[in-house]
Amino acid sequence: MLEVRNIEVRYGGVPALHDVSCEVREREVVNILGANGAGKSTLLKAIIGLLHPTRGSITFRGCEISRLSPPDIIQLGITYIPEDRRIFSPLTVEDNLKLGAYVVSDGQHIAEQMAEVYRLFPRLRERRKQLAGTMSGGEQQMLAIGRGLMSRPSLLMLDEPSIGLMPKLVSEVMDTVAKLKTEGYTVLLVEQKVQESLEVSDQAYILQTGRTVAHGSAREMAQNEIVKRSYLSL
Repeated sequence: MLEVRNIEVRYGGVPALHDVSCEVREREVVNILGANGAGKSTLLKAIIGLLHPTRGSITFRGCEISRLSPPDIIQLGITYIPEDRRIFSPLTVEDNLKLGAYVVSDGQHIAEQMAEVYRLFPRLRERRKQLAGTMSGGEQQMLAIGRGLMSRPSLLMLDEPSIGLMPKLVSEVMDTVAKLKTEGYTVLLVEQKVQESLEVSDQAYILQTGRTVAHGSAREMAQNEIVKRSYLSL
């Protein structure tokens, strides 16, 4: 579905990613691991078009997207949910969800996708008239994911969905990712909770200082010496 090949991304002329490659296949959860500053969020921003590689290629369903704008990439079927969620606090849950469908012009499709989001997340249905800013952190993350699904993406990219949440809510977020996988969604996940995220993933890549240093199945990565030493305290 998605192929990132040998990309270099620069901030102000300084390389942030060096020769990074990864692949996401249909109906998989792919996990990008790495310490702060490793380049994980930069990779997602390059895929969604917020940054453009100076070298290499990014293809989605065979289409080169590395020079496209974010709206064009969203139209192709990729949605990016940043780590700070960026919900609209003064608006209701339902209004936030409707804003996620801004690239969809068919009213019937919007209604059908709203029903799909409410089926996946019954709590959002219960609170659809509640102001988003009054919800808990875990509920706001659920809303951010639901809003991302409103554009009917083929690929959903989640950047640190558990950041700032209590341990119980981290489990809820990981359960949500597992549920999305069961429902047939394809997910590219950046997450600092390494053990929990590997449990819901199929494949994983490790980035260090902007480079891909390891790749394998989630089970293999759980036994990788870099992961065990740096992230699992083993």
